[in-house]
Amino acid sequence: ICSWSHDGERYRVWVRNRPTVCAEHASFEEADIALADAICLAFGDGEGIHEYDRSRPGATDLPGLVTVVASVVGNGFGTEQNLDDLYAGGWCPRCLTARGARTAAPLRLSGIDGSSDGGMCSRSRIVYFSEGFLDLLVPAERDACEWRRIDRPRRTKKVYYELVGSRVALREAVLSPLAEELWHINLAAAAGDLLPPQFCELCGWESPSQYTFRPRGFPLCYVDVAAVPEPVPAAFTVGWYLCLSLPRWRAMLGKPGARGIPKREGISPRET
Repeated sequence: ICSWSHDGERYRVWVRNRPTVCAEHASFEEADIALADAICLAFGDGEGIHEYDRSRPGATDLPGLVTVVASVVGNGFGTEQNLDDLYAGGWCPRCLTARGARTAAPLRLSGIDGSSDGGMCSRSRIVYFSEGFLDLLVPAERDACEWRRIDRPRRTKKVYYELVGSRVALREAVLSPLAEELWHINLAAAAGDLLPPQFCELCGWESPSQYTFRPRGFPLCYVDVAAVPEPVPAAFTVGWYLCLSLPRWRAMLGKPGARGIPKREGISPRET
């Protein structure tokens, strides 16, 4: 978890519980990059996720974007022990995507790292959260989703729950037509950095485009704000990510029950 300040000329960024791990620069983006080097030297983590306790400057200031939610998923991983029992239609033999509805079979997982309060299964993309994380949610947030207790082969004290689904489930927006206007880039020149959607002709599964030219600090995932119900639900899902309001997530940040759960700040193209 990181913090930042600006004295009018330079940005200072630091790890909140280790302020000596810090960096400064006239540009926030360059300071953030320098902080990554400092984190690598201090902790040996070359792929650290910088979770700032307030929004990064500039990332939500462009016209055409509106900040809606924080989408969260755990850094942990678990291994499914009953993969073939989980979905009514089994798995696509070509892309290994689940087919059909989720069955009533409880998910059995092994290898969960108990130091993280959330994670993703290694094959099925099923996400899970600890009972401590669920305790941080208010009733409206918990009730907006379907949770199912996970079976674990060995006797363990920590309980985890599968996020089975939600009342409001949204699709990711295709951002390519807006990328030039929003990010001031030339799509033709950046074509080599645009990973097109992947499509499975056998089962119809499709992944959204990946924008590797996305400016640093911008989210990976977008939704069309016109698709978000009014009022915005207390919790909903986009793909396999759980979405909460930014104020609610910041209230949970750093508390027991939210360990190892980074946010991907959610930004949506405005309705035009």
